[in-house]
Amino acid sequence: MVEKCNVFTYGTLMIPKILQAVTGRVFAAEDAVLQGFARFCVTGESYPGIREEAGALTAGILYKDVDPESLSSMDSFEGDQYERRMVTVIDREGRKHRAFAYVIAPAHVPGLSDQPWSLDKFKENNLVSFMGFSLK
Repeated sequence: MVEKCNVFTYGTLMIPKILQAVTGRVFAAEDAVLQGFARFCVTGESYPGIREEAGALTAGILYKDVDPESLSSMDSFEGDQYERRMVTVIDREGRKHRAFAYVIAPAHVPGLSDQPWSLDKFKENNLVSFMGFSLK
């Protein structure tokens, strides 16, 4: 069983209300960057995936002290399209943190488009339908 851990998110789980809907919890969070991975839209979907790409940087949120039950809920939310991998992310002060991240599974890499994913565009165009209700 996994103890409490850090989780780096770069897509819909960056939005606290979505994370809370998935886990039922709120976690300490800070901005972080993952080196060597690029974020793209998943073809036909409103959410992104990341794949390894030399020189790429992916900005996201590092959630700290995620409990095993919440991690299991996140695994279910991400499904088999993603694999949970241990990565190293860097916070704003330049400190390195080990964290799990959901990387697009090798079989699903062809389903990534070449279009970068934008959190702002997601919030503007897809958040309400993704959540199934208005946050206002």
